[in-house]
Order: sequence, then C-alpha cells, then structure tokens
Amino acid sequence: PTHVPRPLNKFMLFRKALIVRDPAALALIPNPSVVTANQQAFSGIVGRLWNGLTREEKDVWAKKAEEGKREHERMWPDYQYKP
Repeated sequence: PTHVPRPLNKFMLFRKALIVRDPAALALIPNPSVVTANQQAFSGIVGRLWNGLTREEKDVWAKKAEEGKREHERMWPDYQYKP
C-alpha cells in the first residue's frame, strides 16, 4: 500500500472492539445499548469506560496492542512513523 497505517494502541483497540461489538469488550459495559452511532457521545462513553478499567483489564488491551505491533513490524519491517 502507499500509506501504511500506524498500529493501534491499547485504547484504540478497546474502542474498535466496542464499535464492532466484540463480546469481550461489551461485557465491560453495564448497558451495551449505549454504543450508538453518535460519535461524540460514543467517544465520551468509551473514555469513561477506559478510565474505569482496572490495571488488569487494561493489561489485556496492552497485550493485544503489543501483538498488533509485532504483526505490523512483520508486515512492514521498514515502516517508520512520519508525522
């Protein structure tokens, strides 16, 4: 590809999981119906959910982010972030 996307960090993976209605992520929400199409409201909800996670829960997402980073490095070994 002409543009190589950056690997997702732990928060972005968590947010993406909520968007695609990943059962593991949705289990953290007392009322999953709050996941709406309104992106501003959704982002606020995700931020509050993220801030309410325990260290152990965040570690799950950190592990997924590390796995994604390794896969990214395997697919694009010469990639360098250029803002």
